[in-house]
Amino acid sequence: MDSLDFYKLISDPEYIGDTSYVIAWLVGMGMSQTSLYMFVAPAIISLVYTDTLWIDRNTGFINYLLVRSSTRKYISVKYIVAALSGGFIASLPCILLFIIYAILYPLNYTSANTELIHFNVDYYPDLLVANPVLYMVFLSSLKFVFGMSYVLIGLSLSALSNNRYIALSITYVVYLLGTYFGYPYFIPASTFTPNAAGHDISSWFIFKDFITIGILCSGVYFYAMLRKGKL
Repeated sequence: MDSLDFYKLISDPEYIGDTSYVIAWLVGMGMSQTSLYMFVAPAIISLVYTDTLWIDRNTGFINYLLVRSSTRKYISVKYIVAALSGGFIASLPCILLFIIYAILYPLNYTSANTELIHFNVDYYPDLLVANPVLYMVFLSSLKFVFGMSYVLIGLSLSALSNNRYIALSITYVVYLLGTYFGYPYFIPASTFTPNAAGHDISSWFIFKDFITIGILCSGVYFYAMLRKGKL
């Protein structure tokens, strides 16, 4: 939606701005509709692979897997694949959009564009101006870790409970509660889109959330899955 609005804007014959692929990318990543972007994207992430244990258990597929593999290997592979799936679904749009805009538009770093970046970007704007490719890689990496962490919330709850809807909804619930009530200690929306956080944000602020979620959810998952008879 943001990208389409930006295309309509620059296609207007009366548009006098300096089109830059970095500005286009920032707009497409939610700079003009930040609240909508941060509301919808985590819902999509929560649907990725968080109910995979429920599917395996309730379709009987897990029995075929355990005949051909050990329980520990199944648990480990399921954990790794779920985490990677969440990471890819969160980061790939960021990467693909950057590549598409870099093909379509020039860099065009005029003074007006750099001022726009410093005015709108809250997370390392100087890096974005100095090296936009490195910034894209950095931001995509943060989104990858975000996706991994939040998928593990649903996966760990799925290990504790065989209720599919709990596994699918808990990730989004944690995200919303943290976003609306966690300030300033726990704000998932800011860790998901630090470039449009709306306030100063440090790397430590972001990674402490990821580390806390990752350690807690990993511990719950492996404890629950390794209990005798849980599978």
